[in-house]
Amino acid sequence: MVTRLFVGSTGLAVAVLIPVRTTVQKRFPFPVLPRRGYFCQLLLAPAYCFKRTPPIGPDFRGRQLSGFFLELTKSGLQRIDGKSFGIFGRTFRPLIRFQAFNVYLCPVSNLQHLLAAWRKHPAVNRIVQSLENPTPGTRIQLGGLTGAQESFALAATVLAQKPGNRGFHLLIANSKEEAAYRHNDLEGMLGEPAPFFFPDSFKRPAFFDDLNSVQVLQRSEAINKITGSSPDKTGGTVIVTYPEALFEKVVKPEVLAQSRIEIRTGERLDVDFAIQVLVEYGFGRTDFVYEPGQFSIRGGIVDLFSYGNEMPYRIELFDDEVENIRTFDPLTQLSLRKLSSVSIVPNLNTRFRQDQKVSLFHILPADAVIWIRDYQFLLDRLQYCFERAEQFASKITALDEAELRDIFRDRAFLYPGDVAGEIAERPLVFTEKQHINAGPV
Repeated sequence: MVTRLFVGSTGLAVAVLIPVRTTVQKRFPFPVLPRRGYFCQLLLAPAYCFKRTPPIGPDFRGRQLSGFFLELTKSGLQRIDGKSFGIFGRTFRPLIRFQAFNVYLCPVSNLQHLLAAWRKHPAVNRIVQSLENPTPGTRIQLGGLTGAQESFALAATVLAQKPGNRGFHLLIANSKEEAAYRHNDLEGMLGEPAPFFFPDSFKRPAFFDDLNSVQVLQRSEAINKITGSSPDKTGGTVIVTYPEALFEKVVKPEVLAQSRIEIRTGERLDVDFAIQVLVEYGFGRTDFVYEPGQFSIRGGIVDLFSYGNEMPYRIELFDDEVENIRTFDPLTQLSLRKLSSVSIVPNLNTRFRQDQKVSLFHILPADAVIWIRDYQFLLDRLQYCFERAEQFASKITALDEAELRDIFRDRAFLYPGDVAGEIAERPLVFTEKQHINAGPV
């Protein structure tokens, strides 16, 4: 088995090349992907192997490819033209003869072909059948997944499910970095509706002394969109998270619905009343908005940066009637997208009491499928977060940031046992560690 990298004008692609006499199905439990390693992980660019003419020339779409091949073998990374070169301070030997193989590389543009191969795989079909009518006792164990294969398995499962029965899928990665990689993979594979990234509220996971305003916004945006309407059963709703993010509670959907301000085109808007409500919700009035929690009013234009959206809204009024609603870039002031309605939510970290907050699992449907890499690691990490939170809460003083005081005053965190109980009540797919109660597929 040989891993090759194509470097050309169209970008980078990685593939595992296999001699023709060896079939993919006999050697691998799933369609071919890069084996895990620092170089493949760095690129995150899957490709598809197929038998055809060499890719130095027109590919199946008729585009000309120009570039050279690198080969990752046991002896290191090597170039096809036989010229040695150094990378990361290492020098590698010349490439072995390319003509020894007649299975060739197709670049990244073949992602949909690879997804199609995964969707047809018997293991994916068995997963889909098991999840057609999931119960709390549904347990599925996947084996042999490395690198981006976990993302492909989830994406293929969602796409292979019937359009009216896709529902919610929650992927729990082992770390924040791994979750970010998985979210990036799934964005490219699933398209719209885009998967949600659900982070924790702090700059470093399990270090509670410094809030991250961007991640607070991402949490609020995800909760607002998940609870704002019924799940997208056609495209499926995928959420990617990690233990430290699950450790924090979220606002109950019914409480959030009561606090949400809905603004629609064609309806009347009392500006004075809106100002009063926004100030009560913790928004500040400024000349120009540039971060969540700000609003400005200039004549018949109201700019509003909600805690539940990535970009601010510009609301244009004709007298007291909403004429237009658009998102815009706060740096360039250029309009991005026209909307028919918007939902404005307050700061979810400070606005609500402890009894108004629940776990993320509470807002998900009962049949939401949980994808876990390592169940025991998840529980251990939650226990670590709980112990650190208890230590930090005892040291909070009046000099600390008000938002931090509000969070730790209410102890807006979950006990590890509570999370374990919530997970046990859901259909589970284990993607790495072997679990006794999970059946292999």
